[in-house]
Amino acid sequence: MDIRLGPEPGRDEIFDVCRRAKEALPSGQPLRLVTEDVQRVSPALAQLIIGISRAAGPDAPFTLVSPSAPLVDAFQAYGLFADFMTIPME
Repeated sequence: MDIRLGPEPGRDEIFDVCRRAKEALPSGQPLRLVTEDVQRVSPALAQLIIGISRAAGPDAPFTLVSPSAPLVDAFQAYGLFADFMTIPME
């Protein structure tokens, strides 16, 4: 399942990603989060991305696709860059 985030993911979009991840991961369906358009990253979005990555496993892989520069910068600013670097990316 591919999920594409918009430029400024708000509360509703974050909850939608969470809901879709909760459906995909237990079923073993690979989940790809496309983030190339993201310009603003809230702490909640950063935490969700890390949470999905930790919940995913070999039977339900998670990949972050095309992380935007603002996304990378936000993880650095939040002190989560080490966690960010553990997420599979393409």
